[in-house]
Amino acid sequence: MSDQDIHPNKFSELRSIYEYYIDPYIALYQLKTEKGEELISIYKKIKAELIDSKKYPPTKIMRDILNIIPYNNRYTKSYLSLAKLLSDDYHIKDVENISIISNFLFYEEYGIKLRKSDKFEKCNLGRFFVIWKNVSCSIISLLDGLLSSEILAVKTILILVTW
Repeated sequence: MSDQDIHPNKFSELRSIYEYYIDPYIALYQLKTEKGEELISIYKKIKAELIDSKKYPPTKIMRDILNIIPYNNRYTKSYLSLAKLLSDDYHIKDVENISIISNFLFYEEYGIKLRKSDKFEKCNLGRFFVIWKNVSCSIISLLDGLLSSEILAVKTILILVTW
């Protein structure tokens, strides 16, 4: 038996210990809904199992929700809605370690800047996002044919264009 074998008993034990954390995060990462009642159900689960039980602070959950957006961007509005519910209930005004894109999207949707150091007015990201929405499919298909070093160069150019 190798060291990498998973022992079912140990897995089950760990799964049951951290079930309060695993289940809400599975719901977040596998989010595939835009329906308000389903989002509220997920929010209530997060609130009951993580926040009210004092196992995880609301600012960290909000950070995690906003950082999931780039990986499941089809449901960006749903993630923003969940973040807004947290922001309203727990009066969250400052969240560290979130991407500038998630912060900008939250700012555009609700007018609240979660990371005060981001200067949206100076870098004119609004114009960039309008352009990005129009050409995102073209860029994605273009990036599919490039090597990783070429992708890095394209990302660098896109960043320079926005600043």
